Amino acid sequence: MFTALAASLGGAGATASPPFAWPQAATMQVAQPIAPAPQQQVMQVQVPQGVGPGQQIQISGPSGQPMLVTVPAGIGPGGVFLVGVEPQVAVATTAGPESALAKLGPVGSRYGFELRSAQVTSTTSTSIQGTMPVTSEGRNVATLTFESAQKGRHLRALLTLPSGEQLATFERGTPPATQAGALFSSIGQDFGSGPAPPVAIGLLGQPYGTFQGRGMTGPVAKGGLLDGTHFRYVNDRTLVASTEELEVSCVCPRRKMYKYTPAKRSAIGKKEAPLPVLFGTATANGGVIHLVLPPTRFFFTVHEVLCETSNALGGREKLDILVMGATMAAILATEKQAQAGGM
Repeated sequence: MFTALAASLGGAGATASPPFAWPQAATMQVAQPIAPAPQQQVMQVQVPQGVGPGQQIQISGPSGQPMLVTVPAGIGPGGVFLVGVEPQVAVATTAGPESALAKLGPVGSRYGFELRSAQVTSTTSTSIQGTMPVTSEGRNVATLTFESAQKGRHLRALLTLPSGEQLATFERGTPPATQAGALFSSIGQDFGSGPAPPVAIGLLGQPYGTFQGRGMTGPVAKGGLLDGTHFRYVNDRTLVASTEELEVSCVCPRRKMYKYTPAKRSAIGKKEAPLPVLFGTATANGGVIHLVLPPTRFFFTVHEVLCETSNALGGREKLDILVMGATMAAILATEKQAQAGGM
């Protein structure tokens, strides 16, 4: 929380910018004209021209975080007042990537979410629970626990370190109130259209981002992932990373047929759907998420979600590929399957 104190001060302080349309104003901290607590850090703010008492202005906090403060009564343009700032301000989108990656230990340029080694502890026509290992260079670096009360529409997953510490959480949708409701919705999904709800991602106990598949759910489009995906930080509309639609060979009645890369042409030597990760509006990418297809009939439609990064990426980009891959693995593990003998 931020607080402000009006004071008659001589000299200039921190210069603020005039008011403007802040896109996520509801998430901004707003200062009030009350005395700061002793443990708070005090900043000087100078009122810009054209701004008067009662108006809000944007300033940068001690850590560079944006904050809104209200100009107290009696302070006009050029006047200075004090702002009390809490010593530590948590910013949801800056849960340290270096800290999160360090907790995984020495991770190579490739790490896989192994659906082929998943342990399914419970499954019905509408629900599923299980775990899968996350490996890098033959080493188990984490475990992804997944569950769904309504396949294809609801999921909850945890990325847990070998120590038992929770690194990340993934949640989508709301579980149905009754089993009959889940079955009815599941039947409706077979004949409906449209993408599934976005997945909310938490990192080290803080909201981190959202992941959205752009395609319709279902086994053919691999949970809608083959039609492209978007990843954004929480409370930010800016597109951070994305994957494009996989090339389509033909559009048959009620479904698309996608062009998969055969094993002999694949960079990883397996039949797959390679999804290059694009950061922002860049045309080049520094990572690929491989959806590895099973060589024979399999419980899941994907054998493994293999994330590949390059040395050109920073810690934040590598972390974003990790959480995107984990989200894809959770979606695929909790997707409703149409074929007999599947989910």
